[in-house]
Amino acid sequence: MAYTIKDAAQKGISMDGAIGFLTEDARRRLAMDAALVTSPNVGVPAAISAFLDPKTIEILLAPRNASLIFKEVKKGDWANSHAMFKTLELTGGTTPYSDHGKGASADVNINFPTREQYVFQTNIEYGLREQAVTALAMIDLASQKQRSAATTIAIDANKFNLFGVEGREIYGLLNDPNLPPADVAAASWAAATDPLDIYNDVLEMYAQLENQSNGLIDSNSELILVVSPDCNVWLKKPNEHGITPFKLIEDNFADLKVVVLPEMRPAGQETSAVMLLAKTILGEPVAEFAFGEKYRALQLIPQVSYWEQKVVASTYGCILYRPFAVALKTGV
Repeated sequence: MAYTIKDAAQKGISMDGAIGFLTEDARRRLAMDAALVTSPNVGVPAAISAFLDPKTIEILLAPRNASLIFKEVKKGDWANSHAMFKTLELTGGTTPYSDHGKGASADVNINFPTREQYVFQTNIEYGLREQAVTALAMIDLASQKQRSAATTIAIDANKFNLFGVEGREIYGLLNDPNLPPADVAAASWAAATDPLDIYNDVLEMYAQLENQSNGLIDSNSELILVVSPDCNVWLKKPNEHGITPFKLIEDNFADLKVVVLPEMRPAGQETSAVMLLAKTILGEPVAEFAFGEKYRALQLIPQVSYWEQKVVASTYGCILYRPFAVALKTGV
C-alpha cells in the first residue's frame, strides 16, 4: 500500500523534516550521497534527512499479538501528559403502565477515566565510514536503521499494551486493577484426558461473562479466547474419537476467535492463564490500546564523525472501558 506523509501522520508516524518515502530513486540518491561524503562537515546525505522508509509503517502497523485483541487508537500527541477517556453505561428499567405515574426511567451512566501518557525513546546512529562502506554495497543504511528503531518501538509498545508501565498510572490488559478476580482452574490443561475438561473451563468463564454483563454477552457475541502457546496446543489435542476441545468450543459459540499470547505463561511458571472476553458491548469497544505517538523520528544531528537521531513513541496502555466483559482463569 502506498502511503503519503499525511497518511502516516494520521496514524501517529512522523519524521521531522521528511518530505516523502524512500523510493527506488531515493535509494539510489542515498547511496550516491553517502559515497560522496568525505568529510563530516559537508552535511547529511539528502535522502537520510528527507525520506522515511515505508517499511517502517508496515512494521509499526503490523498486528502484534495484543493488537489482535483490541484496536490501537491515537489520542492527542506527545505533548499531552494525560488523556481523558469516556465510558457510557446504559441503565434503567420498566414498570407497568399507569396514567398517573412515571414509574421507572432510563438513564446513562457516564464516567471519564484518566490515564497518564508515557513517552519512551530509542536512538540510532549513522557512522561516517559505516555509511560510506554500506553505500558501496548499495545498502540503504538509513532505512535499515529506521526499521530497527521501528521494530524496537513496536515490541515495547506491545509490552506496554499488555502490562502498562510500572510506577505510573498506566495499565495493561493483563494487569488492569479493575479486572474481575481470576478464578483458579481445577487442573492444568496439560493433564486433561477428556476434551470436556478443557471445554468446561472455557464454559465457566463464559458463564462468568454472562453473569457480569447481566445477559448483554451471550453465545452469539464476538468473543476472544486469549491463550498461551502451550494452551493453544492442548485446545487442538483430540480424544480417541477425534474430538478436540476447540471443536467443542467452535460448535457452541458462533463467533469466538483464539488469540495466542506468549505472555499468558510467565517465564519460570509451570501453568498458564487464559482469558475470555467480549470485543464489544452494544456496539462499543470493551477496551482500546491508546497512544499519542506511534513513531516520531526527530531531526538528524551531525557529530564529529557520525549522525545521531532520536526516535520517540508514547503510550497510555490499555484503556479498559468495561471490565465486566473480561474473565480470567489461572493455573491451566
